[in-house]
Amino acid sequence: MSKRILEVLKCYTPNNMIIRLKPISNKFFEKAYEAAMLDLNKFFGQNWIYSRPNIYLINDRKTYDLIQGKKTESWMVGYTSGNNVYLMDYRNFEKESCHKYSKEYYSALIKHELAHIFTLYKCSNSYYPTWLWEGVAIFASDQLNQYKRPDKLKNFLHFYKIHKDEVGSVYNEAGYAVEFLVKKYGKVKLFDLLEGIEKDMSEANFAKLFKKTYSIPLEYKSFN
Repeated sequence: MSKRILEVLKCYTPNNMIIRLKPISNKFFEKAYEAAMLDLNKFFGQNWIYSRPNIYLINDRKTYDLIQGKKTESWMVGYTSGNNVYLMDYRNFEKESCHKYSKEYYSALIKHELAHIFTLYKCSNSYYPTWLWEGVAIFASDQLNQYKRPDKLKNFLHFYKIHKDEVGSVYNEAGYAVEFLVKKYGKVKLFDLLEGIEKDMSEANFAKLFKKTYSIPLEYKSFN
């Protein structure tokens, strides 16, 4: 199991970057990883045994930015690329981000990012719509309790290709939107929706796919 968790040891020059990796053994990570994979296999109806995702621990914000190839905001602490999960190292989590650290919070973060990889296999490597992408991960990783339940869902559809702007954050409502879909219509329809998404699908075409899948328009009134 320890080979699934690797520490990123930074080594870079001004013009390019070389990354040195070191496999580590960590009982907390091993337990959180295995528990997440077990739950996510059940949620997605998979039996993922071979070629499972790797987790790379990033020591600091500077290295995180270098790997991402851009300046990142302090709330960004994890992302996926292909079959890999990149996480801000728990040892520097509060120092290098705006988040508070706890084992429970970090375990849910591991599960959230792994849920993204499961989702990728369902939706042909498409990351959009953002609200669905993040909503599935929040719901599947039991993170709803991290966000106040809104009286009404009224802005999640705004986040099709973005996470945050002056309107707010996709994270506030997305999980509850997916919760509504699963509780009222079941997981099968959710997976039908994910599997019907085409890469770089337009909002208009996604709305058509949604209506075809659920027989309701993609409007706030359908969720309230």
